[in-house]
Amino acid sequence: MGHKCIRTHGTVEDVRKRLDSYHHRELQDLANTDGFVKCGAWTIYSDRIENEEGAIPLITVQNNYGGYRLYYECPFCYQRCRYLYWFDNYWYACRRCAMLNYRSQQETRSNGNHAALQVEKLLHKLGAGQMHALDSYTPDKPLNLHWNTYRKLIQKLYIAQNKYDKHTVKLLAKYFS
Repeated sequence: MGHKCIRTHGTVEDVRKRLDSYHHRELQDLANTDGFVKCGAWTIYSDRIENEEGAIPLITVQNNYGGYRLYYECPFCYQRCRYLYWFDNYWYACRRCAMLNYRSQQETRSNGNHAALQVEKLLHKLGAGQMHALDSYTPDKPLNLHWNTYRKLIQKLYIAQNKYDKHTVKLLAKYFS
C-alpha cells in the first residue's frame, strides 16, 4: 500500500530559476586568481556570489581524492547545498526551506501516474522526444547508445507500458461498470 505525501509549494522540476554550485566551480577558480569574475547579473568571488539583491556564501569542501567541491550556504537555514531555488519571488533557498519536493515524492506507486511517468522517462532516455505514455511503440536505437543498454531500456519500457495499460484497463472497467 502506498503512502500519501504532503503536497508542498511545488516540485523541484517546476522551478524555473535554479542555481547549481557545480557550474560556478570553474568561475570560482578564475575568481581565486583574479579576485572576482562577472557572470551575467552575478559577480563570483572566491567565497561568495552576489548580485544587486544580495550575496550567497560559497562553501568549499575538500574531496578525499584531491580537489574540492563547491556548495552554497542556504541563506535561511545555513546548511550547505548544491542547488538553490528561486523562492516566492523573493530570494534563493534550498529545497527544504523553499518547501519543494520531487515529483516522484508526490505520487504513489499504485497510482497510474507513476507508471506513465516511468514510460515518459524511458522514452526520453531512448530519445523519443515528447511522446506520451499512451503511445505504444518501440523507438529506434539512438546513435550514441550501446545495443545492450538499448535492449535493457526497451525491456523496461515494455514492462512500464504494460503496468500503465493494466492500470488504464482497471480504471476503464471501474468507470464503465
